[in-house]
Amino acid sequence: MDCFLRSDRDPKNSPLYGFITATPKKGWSNTNFVGPIKEALNIPVFFTTDVNGSAYGEYVLAQLFNEKIQSLVYLTIGTGIGGGAIIDGKIVGSQGHTEMGHVRVKRHPDDLDFEGICPFHHDCLEGLASGPTFEARLGIKGQDVPKDHPIWDIVSYYVAQAAIQQTMILRPDNIVFGGGVVSEPFLEKYGATLHN
Repeated sequence: MDCFLRSDRDPKNSPLYGFITATPKKGWSNTNFVGPIKEALNIPVFFTTDVNGSAYGEYVLAQLFNEKIQSLVYLTIGTGIGGGAIIDGKIVGSQGHTEMGHVRVKRHPDDLDFEGICPFHHDCLEGLASGPTFEARLGIKGQDVPKDHPIWDIVSYYVAQAAIQQTMILRPDNIVFGGGVVSEPFLEKYGATLHN
């Protein structure tokens, strides 16, 4: 896990603040993201993840519609898996962003031979349930996999565990799902898995 952890006590004053450091996303490792923006625009820049932005947007939208929530978790399941959490209007993660996609999950009994695709952990949540895992397992892209294929039951099994983990840790008022893997039929499978 040391590829995701940093020991800086004051990350905003770190020489690596605003860098994308170790990531499974090809071409992004050790990229100075904030520096060029601050230099070009000469304005304060807040640096977070896309999924934190999505979580914050969902939280703000809930507030605009007078939903009585104080917390929210957003899980995106697409080319990778990420999560963002909002508690009392603040993004969780003062020392960096959360790594909800790189948690361990119990293996599905029909999926024990699949190694997983995460370059850091192989069989973490992202390595077992993200979009590219469909092609790695079946040789076809996820969007081309019929919705009644058993792989959807396997992926929903992993995603249900992630939702349970976040519920047990953060006790959010809402959990929102997004990303290219998520669809209405997928959410129905997820719901059935969650209730079993």
